[in-house]
Amino acid sequence: MHTRRLAALLLGAWLAGSVFMAVSAVGSFRAANRVLGYQDPAVRKRLESLPADSARWLLRFSAAEFNRAHFSGWELAQLGVGAGVLLCVAFKPKRVSLTLAALLLALVAAQHWFITPRIERAGRAADFSAEDAAILSRAEMGRYHNAYSAIEAVKLAIMVGLSAKLLLYGLPRRTRKQVHAVHHADHG
Repeated sequence: MHTRRLAALLLGAWLAGSVFMAVSAVGSFRAANRVLGYQDPAVRKRLESLPADSARWLLRFSAAEFNRAHFSGWELAQLGVGAGVLLCVAFKPKRVSLTLAALLLALVAAQHWFITPRIERAGRAADFSAEDAAILSRAEMGRYHNAYSAIEAVKLAIMVGLSAKLLLYGLPRRTRKQVHAVHHADHG
């Protein structure tokens, strides 16, 4: 397989994983709210045995921990895929492709080692703090979450652009071949 095509395949998997993670993060919090609305008697009995705010808090905390663990693992996977893309484009180095692949890897590294730990710390502080401190922690978490989301949007745009460049603009130019008339029937 050509390294250019392999890089495009890795980028496609990366794009699909990024979309899946975004949908999954939203879905986990919605699932917590759905559980609170279950009408099954066994579920209702268990939920009603807890104070009303405790059940909601516990389910949302569980969803947040799920997201924290999955995003951290996804970032590690992205570092591996990003290194693979960088390695693939390094075989046939084009300055733009190499720069974009390196930028993708740097953005994931910034998310994993700088932004995500701060989101996790602020999120947990908001989960376990008194209301006044929780407001400050949520505001801090919101700022880092916005930065994370902006980096995700930039990464997605770079991945789409780099994929298009690898698939479309890397194709060899086809030359028009001249068609010769067949003079005899046995020439096929």
